[in-house]
Amino acid sequence: MTDADFRVVYDSDGALPVRLEAARVEGPAGVYTHHRLVIAEGRTGAVMVAVRDDAVLLVQSNRIAVGEELWELPRGAGDVSDSAATATALRELAEETGFQGAGARVIGRYVTDSTVYPQKVAVVFCRIDAGAVPGETDGEVDDARWIRTDEITRMIGNGLIADAHSLAALALWMAEGELS
Repeated sequence: MTDADFRVVYDSDGALPVRLEAARVEGPAGVYTHHRLVIAEGRTGAVMVAVRDDAVLLVQSNRIAVGEELWELPRGAGDVSDSAATATALRELAEETGFQGAGARVIGRYVTDSTVYPQKVAVVFCRIDAGAVPGETDGEVDDARWIRTDEITRMIGNGLIADAHSLAALALWMAEGELS
């Protein structure tokens, strides 16, 4: 199936472009309509795992769509290449926390949903100097805190870190074995 096989079902005209597309697909059970959601023209997202000493920087955001305050990693939308992903992640880190990261590099990639919402996301790792002082933020998040790496695991187990972006990024970071 190619992009040409999809037709636009809905297209927003707001600041954040949202488009619902549909395509007829023939599968083992017959013909059905497959839908996909394209947000921000399909731009790649970036999630930042920022580490200082033995702690990870988390932000708390009011997520109106789920009706909860969630602890998450800083993240945002950008472009596909590794250099664009690191630039996006560093920008989001600075905007949301006021910190500047060093040695940023892509440590992995994932797809948010391989069916309906197929956004590609890069996971970027960086370090922040122990003496770094945060600058101004854009006010997008409610709080930012350094959480010890052993506490991160407990927060995941207790459901305090529950968003898919943070869980996937933390899993890739932990799999890399660079826990401090």
